[in-house]
Amino acid sequence: PVEAAATGLEVVAAESARSVASEFESILLATLGGIVGVLAIRYRRAGAVLAVLSPAALASLWTAALYSVLDYRLNLMNLAVLPMVLGIGIDDGIHVFDLSVGRSIEEFRLAFRPTGTGVVLTTVTTLFAFGSFAASRNQALASVGVLTSIGLSCALLASIAVLPALIALREGPRRDRGIGAPGGPFPNSRAPRRMSRSGARGMTTK
Repeated sequence: PVEAAATGLEVVAAESARSVASEFESILLATLGGIVGVLAIRYRRAGAVLAVLSPAALASLWTAALYSVLDYRLNLMNLAVLPMVLGIGIDDGIHVFDLSVGRSIEEFRLAFRPTGTGVVLTTVTTLFAFGSFAASRNQALASVGVLTSIGLSCALLASIAVLPALIALREGPRRDRGIGAPGGPFPNSRAPRRMSRSGARGMTTK
């Protein structure tokens, strides 16, 4: 019997896409495991780790939904953009959450203004740099720009709107406690302890 196999550019491209997608899933899972491990060592609390990861998680869900609604599909080119979107979402989450460690909600709000501006500027400049590919006539290259624009926009929205709201919600009425201090909503053993007024007076008198 004679065995025949179809070949050609489309067949090779489809097979390559399946191979890359399979490897991408395993690499992505390993990467997420390493990221969670590093965050667990730094914050030592599951609630803190989940809070830091929330912008990246929400950005991934929103991006997948919008990308599907716009009738785009992942390909070999735009697949490489996903780790960047995930990484920037986690970076923004770390910057915003670290402001809350050891601070009351009022102090967090004051500190958030300059840091939030920096988060917005760095994300927007990256968005414009990669998002410019959306104007390309090449569909694969244009999809890179569209995916980058959607992903970074969602990551920015989750970082400057959703995460601060979660921090304020978890802080609740205990405004005199540092958000990262013992007894606060995101306890952290490395959070600086505040000295009472009586203790400070005792040290000054000595």
